[in-house]
Amino acid sequence: MVPVVLTPYLQGWTVTESAGLFLLVGASAQLGDLVESAIKRDLGAKDAPALIPGHGGLLDRFDSYFFAFPVAFAYNVILKS
Repeated sequence: MVPVVLTPYLQGWTVTESAGLFLLVGASAQLGDLVESAIKRDLGAKDAPALIPGHGGLLDRFDSYFFAFPVAFAYNVILKS
């Protein structure tokens, strides 16, 4: 549903291309969260760092972006080159 709604705003993209982008970004964001959680578990760090109390730390706010942005960039470069 989201690709159908957002495709008009992605100029030059088809619904299939935007659906692929959204699926890859969603999967890579979840993977980033899981990898960061595994690293924290191995290091014994609950909040890393504890700048935002009660939220698992600052890294938990951005961990999914560390995987999602490079995947989205690579998808765009490969698809549109």
